[in-house]
Amino acid sequence: MLNPNYNAEKELEFSSPMLLWTGTADKNVNPEQTRSFYNALRKYRKPVIALFYKDELHSLQGKEQRNDLTVKMVEWFDYFLRDGKVVLWINKENIAR
Repeated sequence: MLNPNYNAEKELEFSSPMLLWTGTADKNVNPEQTRSFYNALRKYRKPVIALFYKDELHSLQGKEQRNDLTVKMVEWFDYFLRDGKVVLWINKENIAR
């Protein structure tokens, strides 16, 4: 299996913010790969946030978790593509630049 860290250095050319998410019980993609990729991108000071949904699988099963992800994705696009309004979970402390 390809380690995401091998490609992180190649990602130096991108500057668009990246939103990652995974379920901690995902059997298709090991959640540690998402965590490793997140950490590698942070190391190279790329704008990234990772969301980890406790006990969720590859596709989120819980209604609360699905709603949370949907709201956060809409807020993410609004924040970065529209007016940049303040969103509590998206802030300068969460995004390395």
